[in-house]
Amino acid sequence: ILRLVDRYKIKRRKINRYSVNSNYFKYQNAVMAYILGFIVSDGCVSDKNLSFGLKRSDEEILRYIKDQISYTGPVRHYRKKNGKKYSVLCVCDRTIVSDLNLYNVIRRKTGFEKFPLKIKKKFYRDFLRGVFDGDGCIQYVYKKRRSFSFFAGL
Repeated sequence: ILRLVDRYKIKRRKINRYSVNSNYFKYQNAVMAYILGFIVSDGCVSDKNLSFGLKRSDEEILRYIKDQISYTGPVRHYRKKNGKKYSVLCVCDRTIVSDLNLYNVIRRKTGFEKFPLKIKKKFYRDFLRGVFDGDGCIQYVYKKRRSFSFFAGL
């Protein structure tokens, strides 16, 4: 049958091997806001994929996100040419990507990040915590007087 489908160029629908809670970003809560912030700072969004690539020592956050969105696929492990190990989580789901777009999380977002105003105010700090965990740092400077600096990738 597949040969006939290919011969007559009939489009086949791809079936995802793994399941995910496609409605995860439709309902706001503190954990969702945190994950959204992490995606803004350290995630990658394409037309139909949401993915993360982190150093192996940060794999725990990928497993946390995977559990929260009920994704059954694996966290994959790779080694770069320089020998550094990293972990990748890739979720293929158009509904999730579409919902992320509603929060101003768009594909090729680097440099175009916007604060997602559709998040309820009570979840702002959870969102910012996610942004900070993804790309933030604290710097303590002591010269003539003490000062703290906070940076985050938003």
